[in-house]
Amino acid sequence: MNDTTEKPPTDTDKKAKALKSKKTKECNVDLDSKIPDIKRAIYEHYGKPDNMVREKFTYYRESTTPAGAVRPAWNNGGWQRGRLDVYVSYEDSGFNKTRIPDEGEGSWFFLTDGLSIKVHIAGKLDTILEI
Repeated sequence: MNDTTEKPPTDTDKKAKALKSKKTKECNVDLDSKIPDIKRAIYEHYGKPDNMVREKFTYYRESTTPAGAVRPAWNNGGWQRGRLDVYVSYEDSGFNKTRIPDEGEGSWFFLTDGLSIKVHIAGKLDTILEI
């Protein structure tokens, strides 16, 4: 004889679920604190561009447009997408200008879980770096 009825959750079950969810929240890595480590790892692997004027680091997180539409976060199974752009200066017709070098030289798309970085160039996985 099989008993297919489910028993209601007890207080112990509820406490166990609360502890599990609390532990998983504590295990999440603060990605904002990893920004300098991500930059360092990318520069060590690909080299730092010459004549660098500024850097632009972006995580593609959920945001709201001025019109009120919600842009979803770009994360897959715990891997947050991001981009690092480096602006370099150059001279053109006697004027100093800035530009972003080609992808892989001054622009990198990546996925990170806070422990490693998957760098994509031209839409394909190029390398996996440890932070």
